[in-house]
Amino acid sequence: MEKYSTQEKKLLMMGGMFENIIHQFKQPLNANNTEATGIKFQKEMGMLSDEELDESLNGIIKSTEYLSNTIDDFRNFLREDKKLEYFHLDKNIELIESIINPILKAKGIEIIKNFKTSNLELYGYPREFAQVIINILNNAKDAILLNESYDKIIYIEVYELDDSLCIKIHDNGGGIPDDVLPKIFDSHFTTKEETGGTGIGLHMSKIIINDHFKGNLKATNATFTLQEKEQYGACFEITVPKSN
Repeated sequence: MEKYSTQEKKLLMMGGMFENIIHQFKQPLNANNTEATGIKFQKEMGMLSDEELDESLNGIIKSTEYLSNTIDDFRNFLREDKKLEYFHLDKNIELIESIINPILKAKGIEIIKNFKTSNLELYGYPREFAQVIINILNNAKDAILLNESYDKIIYIEVYELDDSLCIKIHDNGGGIPDDVLPKIFDSHFTTKEETGGTGIGLHMSKIIINDHFKGNLKATNATFTLQEKEQYGACFEITVPKSN
């Protein structure tokens, strides 16, 4: 990964702000559209129950709150006086799922979680951490759809490793090409030029985990087994110090 001065790093991150704001807004906006369209269709067909209405409206409310928080996140991203706080990884992922699941479900993609520890407390910036997870999940979604996988799966496993917490996010999208893998965290490197990608997302994710959480983010290709069936794809591994 390239080395930057503090000022260069700030300028780089500021340069990526607009893309990331668009990226972070598109997910909940698309989710809200999916929820609202579903409500409208079910109402027209006379199939909408009070429970389903409440669930959909709660999803829209959470997405709207996330949009508001995202504005604050980008305002505070480069501030020197932003506050560290304790947060729980499982709650962080639950929030992410409430935002991204409508889109994944519409594409037939399932998230499967395997928490191998109950010690899930971290210390840092929870919404920055959530943005890293969302970036990785979006890459997993794109890979799965591009590969036209029959079983569309994102597998998240969490376990303790010495004094760290390890989060592995697998997909079964066929893996990252060997010539791409060493460059995947480079600034402005992207394989998504046709859809407007500029390569800032994973690069900023690396900066957040390595610099803001004093951890490590890496990507490999790996095989994983679910329900006695082998799956193959990319694996993003986040290792961060435990809060204690």
